Formats: sequence, C-alpha cells, structure tokens
Amino acid sequence: MVRAPVFTTAVQVASRFLLVWGIVHPFPQTAASPLYASMLLAWSTTEVVRYSYFALALVGAEHPAFTRLRYSTFLVLYPLGIASECGMILSAVGPAADVHPLLPAALYAVLALYVPGSYVMYTHMLRQRRKVLARLAAEPQAGPEAPSPGTAEKPRAVPTPAPAAARPADEAAVDVQPRPAAKKGR
Repeated sequence: MVRAPVFTTAVQVASRFLLVWGIVHPFPQTAASPLYASMLLAWSTTEVVRYSYFALALVGAEHPAFTRLRYSTFLVLYPLGIASECGMILSAVGPAADVHPLLPAALYAVLALYVPGSYVMYTHMLRQRRKVLARLAAEPQAGPEAPSPGTAEKPRAVPTPAPAAARPADEAAVDVQPRPAAKKGR
C-alpha cells in the first residue's frame, strides 16, 4: 500500500477539484490562459514521473537515477504548479464578480490559504526527498557481478495501491514500503 498522509492528500485533491470544477468549468475563458497550460504541464509531468516510478518498483526495476528524478522534479514543478494555480484563481476573480458579489472574496480567501498551504506541502516534500535520498546514498551500489550464492538479496520497494479515496493527488503523498525479495529455489 502506498502510504499517504491524509492532510497533504486532502489539500492536493481539494486544490485540483477547486481548479477544475471551481475555476475552469464555470469560467472556461480561464483555460485560454498560458497559466492553464503551465498548470497542466506541472500536474501531468508530476503524475507521469510518479507513476512510472511506481511501475518500475512493481517489477523490481528501480534505478537510483529515476529515484532521484522522482524525488527532485517537485523542486521545479511545485512552484510552477502553485504559481499557475494562483494565477488561474486570480484570473477568475473578474468573471466570478459577475456571478455573485461575494465570489471574489471567496477566491481571495482561497489564495490566502495557498501561502501557508504551499509552505506545508513544499517542506513536506523536502523532508521526503531528504529521507529517500539519504536512504539511497546509504545503500551499497550494485556492481556488475551477481550476488554470490547464499547471500540475501536487498528487499525491493513495492508500492501498493491506496483506497480510491486516499490515493495521492500530487507528489507529496508518496511513500514506498520495502518488500522482502523472494527466496530462490532450494
């Protein structure tokens, strides 16, 4: 199972629902903005890297370079995504005022939550990155030779799916658990 902190997962899911159903759907003119394209680029690149990492882990084909990529792309993609999301919310303020006079205030309130929320999410990922890369650095690098008979193999990290309601929506919600390697024939 992929362990995912409930709070960070909820924040990520809520922000994506807000942007898709609270901004782009009711105000389709916001999708014409370059901010929409950069937001989708950040979201999709994050997901492609993360789920490729999971797929490789499932088949035991983890590679240190891909692990570093998986835990480093957020350094650029989080600021890009957050800035794009904030810009999208701001671009909806004018059209929202035409729908209801209190809607712009609600959007500004959401933006006020982005500052502490972004800090929490980014520092969470920095801690995850530090932990995973430290673990990666501590592992002996595999040489070209196969392990000698009778030696134990390193456990493989294998993600398992979370329940649909708890699946991670973004980079921060990922934690892969090690699974012992299968014993070879007797």
